[in-house]
Amino acid sequence: MCIQLGGINVLQQPPTGDALIQKKKSIVIEFCGPRRVLSTSPYNGGCREDITAVYNFDCKDEETGYSDLRTDTYEGELRLTACDLGLDPESTTGLSTAAQMHNAAMATACFENVSVTTIATGGINVNAVRAGDPASYCERNGEFIVFQPGTINMILLFSCKLSPGILTRALVTATEAKAAAVGELMVPSRYSHGIATGSGTDGVILSADLSANIELTDAGTHAKLGELIAQSVKKAVKEALFHQTGMCSAYQHSVMQRLEQFEISDEQLWRACCKRRGSIDRTLYREQLHKLDRDGLAVSIISMCLHLLDEANWGLLSTAEVRHAFLAVRGMNLQPMLEDILLCLEDILR
Repeated sequence: MCIQLGGINVLQQPPTGDALIQKKKSIVIEFCGPRRVLSTSPYNGGCREDITAVYNFDCKDEETGYSDLRTDTYEGELRLTACDLGLDPESTTGLSTAAQMHNAAMATACFENVSVTTIATGGINVNAVRAGDPASYCERNGEFIVFQPGTINMILLFSCKLSPGILTRALVTATEAKAAAVGELMVPSRYSHGIATGSGTDGVILSADLSANIELTDAGTHAKLGELIAQSVKKAVKEALFHQTGMCSAYQHSVMQRLEQFEISDEQLWRACCKRRGSIDRTLYREQLHKLDRDGLAVSIISMCLHLLDEANWGLLSTAEVRHAFLAVRGMNLQPMLEDILLCLEDILR
């Protein structure tokens, strides 16, 4: 198996032979032959065999920073975008995002004569969400908030033939891989104290080659095709998130970044310090916290304690068990500032 990774701005062409084109603020894939396409888009979505092109569009206005609709519906806006791009609106499906197309990433995983290419854009700092978090809106009579900044969009191109059912199974595997990529970066949900599984507006388009000589019948995670899907998705999603927001392992190797999961700020830590140790200069405290922030031992200890809180939230450990574990950690002769952080985390258990 080989895996290739590259920025989309160099306009690498996928091994399927389809044309990858940047138009205006879009990435367009024009198919070179018949395709079975599965799309989560409200515009020409579902499983179809009459789609000739797909796109991913940056709908954010460059001046205002907002994503305003020009039509009454999101579906209508996507159709209008297809027309703007010079595509046939009847045989096109597309996605939109606030992520910039020059920050997209493309990864191809291949084995023997089969390849899976994922083209991803991603922004997750604003509306990262964990499946099961409280909803952001409720649809009534077709009216709801359509778009929020931050979306992971993916286009997957398969060099093989897949039935409608297997293409749908590939969607499940791709979604699991996206959630794994986000989880491995420990991205916190903005709507709960959990680790995000994506954003609330993610979209996927998958394309299988109907003219291919090879037809595969399993896209699950036990199958080689499932492995290729997951490998390409994880690499493309992580690269896209890095390009768009700087999200990566180095970015997350930070005490304060980890504490964002439970909305603990430097202000809260300073107040906890003053309560425990008496008044301390705020500027001096922040300077000391800055020195501690990237310390490997500190990040490791805080990460361990945060995971204990996760397990308590999931019902795998009791509150009492986690509290006893915290007491054991505090008995390790820690720096006073780490003690302050642990006290703030213990407050969450109360």
